[in-house]
Amino acid sequence: MALTKAHNRMIADAAVNVKDFGAVGNGTTNDTTAIQAAINAAANGSLYIPSGNYLIDDTQVRVDSPCRIFGDGPTSILRFDINTVTQGLRVTSSSVTLESLYIDSRNTSTGDVTILVQHDNSLGYINDFVMKNVHIFGGNSLDTNSLPENHGIKFGDNTNVRRWRMEGCTFEKLRIGMFTSNAFGTNGNTAEDCTISNCSFLNIGLRALIFNTDFATSGVKVAWDNVRVSNCLFEGHQGTDSEDRC
Repeated sequence: MALTKAHNRMIADAAVNVKDFGAVGNGTTNDTTAIQAAINAAANGSLYIPSGNYLIDDTQVRVDSPCRIFGDGPTSILRFDINTVTQGLRVTSSSVTLESLYIDSRNTSTGDVTILVQHDNSLGYINDFVMKNVHIFGGNSLDTNSLPENHGIKFGDNTNVRRWRMEGCTFEKLRIGMFTSNAFGTNGNTAEDCTISNCSFLNIGLRALIFNTDFATSGVKVAWDNVRVSNCLFEGHQGTDSEDRC
């Protein structure tokens, strides 16, 4: 255990730190500009988000280059307060890892997406997107029993997804935990070799997981190939709707 902690500290010391770009992490200061600048500076490297509550207000944060973004676990909080955009964090690049973070998106609106994975090009590829030990918390407030308004993760249109992996993540009080767009590109693109393991879906309002396979724009069938969901917990239901878990 001591060796693991020491190793993690060495990695954090070598990474770009959001604090070095002016992020405060007090839960009230708008840290959006600082976090975006830190993400840009960490392209093809690592970004460390130390313990704190980092407010991202009314602006989408983008990850446009390979990057590992990691924190100290549940004490490293990204709090999205989104009113003018429909996604909090957008991943457009391959080889992006999100690890040991707590994402609080309870103040977003109906239909908003906490994390959008979508390429900017019409036939883009996003490979090796990884989430490990990430907790996404939605809902309107901590104590409401109403149906949560926002979603967890969306894999968007015009995006091929390969070797996407989620391990040890928690999705809590969301309208939909994870879902895919109906059209992976204009020629019936696919999502291949994807795994969801040891994840928890708690008090989800509508469905925990949706794997869409509708026809794409050209009429070619969207396909999921070699997708595995294993050792996951589906527990509770939020709101009054009686929808399926998956």
